[in-house]
Amino acid sequence: MAIYIIAYIIININKKKNNFHIIVSCLFYVYIGCVLSVAFFPLPIQKEAIQFLKDTKYIQNVYIPFHDIMGMIKMRNIHTITRNIAGNILMFMPFGFLFSLARRKHFSFIMITFYGFFASSCIEILQVTIGLIIGARYKIFSVDDIILNTLGTALGYICFSLFRYITDNFKFLRLIFNFDIEN
Repeated sequence: MAIYIIAYIIININKKKNNFHIIVSCLFYVYIGCVLSVAFFPLPIQKEAIQFLKDTKYIQNVYIPFHDIMGMIKMRNIHTITRNIAGNILMFMPFGFLFSLARRKHFSFIMITFYGFFASSCIEILQVTIGLIIGARYKIFSVDDIILNTLGTALGYICFSLFRYITDNFKFLRLIFNFDIEN
């Protein structure tokens, strides 16, 4: 990934692209790498680890919307609520913000939210697929994760819209951030 980012910077600097746009795009690529590492790693490749997962019965996929969320709220464990609910929302907020900021073309709220939904769905489906390949569930497929990630994307887009409004209305900030988005 580092090589890709360095190549991206070199190519775009030679094209005389806006430095702010290059920096935001690089931040978006680093962010995507971080999300993928959280979503997929560590991969259980040792036979003992796979056997342990096969023997574990508590890992079950959740297909009923809000089932996990309501269960966490009923447990009243603030650590679990923060880690799972807030974590899933916060993990995708940068997607809505940075994806919108990195693109030169303006996307609507619905389009950005759909992209977040699609990305989250792909991650969940890939986790199940990897589990099928290794023969054990190593990550839980949860509809609630998709819902919370999509909500995070939507909140990230709202933050982007607020950022864009502020920079459009305060000219000195426009000079500092110097980015253009086509409507």
